[in-house]
This record gives sequence, C-alpha cells and structure tokens, in this order.
Amino acid sequence: MNARHWIAGEWTGIPTIDSIDPATGEAVGQFADGGAIEADAAIAAARHVFDHTAWAQDARLRQDVLLGWAAALEAEREMLATLLTRENGPGIDPATDIGALIDSTTRDAVQRTIERACGMAGRVLLRGTCSGHAFLSPTLVEHSDPKAFFCQDEIFGPFVTLEVFENETEAIDKANDTVFGLSASVWTHDGARVSRRACAAQRHRVDQ
Repeated sequence: MNARHWIAGEWTGIPTIDSIDPATGEAVGQFADGGAIEADAAIAAARHVFDHTAWAQDARLRQDVLLGWAAALEAEREMLATLLTRENGPGIDPATDIGALIDSTTRDAVQRTIERACGMAGRVLLRGTCSGHAFLSPTLVEHSDPKAFFCQDEIFGPFVTLEVFENETEAIDKANDTVFGLSASVWTHDGARVSRRACAAQRHRVDQ
C-alpha cells in the first residue's frame, strides 16, 4: 500500500516513509511524511471548495465522490482485509515481546532523548537498547526531582520513571506536579484509601 496526499486536485510531492509491521520489522507499505503545512493546505483547499464551488449545495456531486471512494475500497477489498488482519503482536499475547516505533527516524530521536534522560537521572535501573529495525527495549530510571524534563514531558517510547514517596500527601503532590492532566492508575488492596485519594488527583481520569 502506498498512501500519498491529494490536495487541491493534485498529488503532492511529499516524500514517503515506510510503514513497519511491529511484529516482524517488515515494511508493509508507505505513507506520505506530511505535517502541519500539508494539513493547513488541505484545510484551505477544502474551505475554498465549499465557498466557491457547487460542492456545498449539490448533494449529488458529493454522492458521486463518496460512491467513487466506495468503489475503490471494494476493488481493493482483498488487500485491505489482509492488512487489517495482519498479526501485529497483541499486547496480551505472552509471545509478544515489544512493538516497534513508527520508523527508524523516530526511533533514533527517542533514543537520543532517552540517553539525555539517563544522563540526568539519579539512577538508571534498566537501560534500553536498539534491537534492529525501529525497535527499542525499555528503559527504567529512578529519580527524585519531579521538575526534571523526563518527569514533566512524555517521552513517546519505552521509558518509565520511578519516583518514591513517604506518605499519601507527597504522592498526590508528585502526581499533580505537572502541566499535563492526562490519566493515572493506582494499584492497591485498600479500595477506600485509593478512592479517597483519587479525588485529590487533578487528572481527567484515575483508574483504580
């Protein structure tokens, strides 16, 4: 499969990068390496069509385009079915070890960030390595300063920070000491205790 960008009635000349099957490291297709510039161009082109053509008023025109896409999908149904059912290494399968990052360029960028974090961390408990293709094995560090960049910012790769605390209040303070309010998880045998403290965590969701 080769996915490219079609913007304003023409194919763009954006370079493509490989899409890697994380289970095998095999390149299963290519897609356009676009970004914010291409997104802005596509939005501007769509806005122009709606404002200056019959697209917004002509339902039949929109129908013809959608039916054309449906016909294209139908023609490639066998290839699409193969791609959708490929074995990519489900996380709950004991035979699955690790999954790959999206490409080698991303892997190298993540690896550089992890190396920087390891150089600043109080203690490196497990240092990950590159094992070929776009694979990185996990890194685990212990650190006491929640203001460190790797405690504040998410590293989009297999990197985990271990922070210890003396009491519940300190744990909540550490959990809330970040500009990002994503999600948190708590593992405990004391359901009442975690329910009480979960309310103090300033997150969109706390799993118990």
